[in-house]
Amino acid sequence: MKHLEEDWLTRGLIDYEYKKYVLLAYLQEVKKQFEQVRLYPHLSDLVFHYQNLCTLRQNQELLQENFPKEISRADFEKLSLEYKKIAQDDSIMQEMEEIIFFALPQIKQVLEEGKSIHDYVEENLEISPVGITPLREDEGYLF
Repeated sequence: MKHLEEDWLTRGLIDYEYKKYVLLAYLQEVKKQFEQVRLYPHLSDLVFHYQNLCTLRQNQELLQENFPKEISRADFEKLSLEYKKIAQDDSIMQEMEEIIFFALPQIKQVLEEGKSIHDYVEENLEISPVGITPLREDEGYLF
């Protein structure tokens, strides 16, 4: 598997085991590329997928918080109310939540590996002029 689609989470069959193996196959390929010190385009793809999953999880929590609730119990001593959810998550949403819960740490681990390679390259990268030099030293060309 060379590429993980943008909508891999919702495309096709939404099954925890299936999506788990799709993700693991992709991460295995990315790790192979990282071992050969090839960051592009896999590192940016990992960041994209990680941010999408984090956003999806936050929006899912926000949706659950803002969904209508029913008062289940009133505690007059503490002056508080306890609420019960009116709408329960269906099986698809629970399955997606499990997939996200599994995927985030897996992607983060591989992302950290890629970040360490990126940081190493960034610290040790030197650019020096070769061949044609510009007339003004503070401006120039980069090929």
